[in-house]
Amino acid sequence: MKTLILASQSPRRQVLLKQLGLEFSVIPSDIEESFYENLSPIEMVQRLAADKAEAVALNQDGIIVAADTIVVLDHRIMGKPCSKEEAYAMLSALSGKRHQVITGVCVYNTTTQKRECVAEQTDVFFRALSDEEIGTYIASGEPFDKAGGYGIQGLGALLVEKIVGCYFNVVGLPLNRLGLMLKKQGVNILGGKCLMHYNVAIKDMPVEMRPREKMIARGESSLSDAELLAIILGNGTKDCSAIELANKLLIDHRGLRNLREVSLEELTQEKGIGPAKAVSIKAALELGRRMALVSQQRYLIHSPEDVKNLVMEEMRYFDREHFRVLYLDRKGGLILWEDVSVGGLHSSIVHPREVFKTAVKRSAASMILVHNHPSGDPSPSREDVEVSKRLIEAGQVMGIEVLDHVVIGESSYCSLKEQALI
Repeated sequence: MKTLILASQSPRRQVLLKQLGLEFSVIPSDIEESFYENLSPIEMVQRLAADKAEAVALNQDGIIVAADTIVVLDHRIMGKPCSKEEAYAMLSALSGKRHQVITGVCVYNTTTQKRECVAEQTDVFFRALSDEEIGTYIASGEPFDKAGGYGIQGLGALLVEKIVGCYFNVVGLPLNRLGLMLKKQGVNILGGKCLMHYNVAIKDMPVEMRPREKMIARGESSLSDAELLAIILGNGTKDCSAIELANKLLIDHRGLRNLREVSLEELTQEKGIGPAKAVSIKAALELGRRMALVSQQRYLIHSPEDVKNLVMEEMRYFDREHFRVLYLDRKGGLILWEDVSVGGLHSSIVHPREVFKTAVKRSAASMILVHNHPSGDPSPSREDVEVSKRLIEAGQVMGIEVLDHVVIGESSYCSLKEQALI
């Protein structure tokens, strides 16, 4: 059976193709992706996929699979965002609307010179997103290497209300369609294998997808459990990368929680895990356990000064207004805080429904409202007072007391309760 070659450096496509049980080599094409203005979106993705396959076929022999995915909103093609501003603009445009994800796939047999190109389309419906949700998703780092600025296989799933069509097409490779195409080339998906072994070392991955480089560029919160564990492992084996080894550990032990219970002796019995790696894993998990114990000691809030000490160092530097709610238990212990809105304090953004939804869910007894003034002057405005009074009235109906509203400035703060404004 001929060698199967994936002409793509996309880790997502590699994972999907591996999901079919096939062995293959990864040889990305070196063509520069560009839009063909005279072609329709469906024609364009097929053309791009064909270009990639033909570029690899110049120097390789086998059955080549190439693909290209685009996101289309109102006949406008959306690429990959290069900045937070571009990501925000894309996600805001997609919010509450239907768009299309179109993937072009080309299968090229270099021996027979037969080439088949198809396109698969899936309709994706986004729910209406708040500015806070968009900002939080962008902060995760997930949008930046994905067409349209989201990935349905990750946190982006929370943005999607429903899809009509192939899910795997949205991820980047329509597996059912591809299976039919490969079958025509004699590739038996259900049990057959190709000659080359699939193994992508971390050093061969795109720089922005390598765990260490990804953490440096986007922060530790942007990494998956497997990527964080891969950093702790340091390296894999000759047969699998550190990420693949990390994934295997998490799957075999059903997640981090169960992995924590595995002994050093049991860890060293895993292929690729020696004493040094086992000790590193156990040390990292123990640090996580100790952090969890510290977080269980709730911060007590009894005065506006306590609120200032908790949030001022962070909020004083915000360049936009953040409306934050501190949810408290009956003894004044902080259950959690949540940013309800970002960008301005007015009734269309700070709605009682959003403020009290979490309070009810977490059984909060009371709450304190907090927001910052980017100007640095914490003097409350008329609208600050009006919003506070409206939320206090809602709290009386809900049986959840609004204790205070604290405004954070650059070096000082103002309690509306202490000023007798509420």
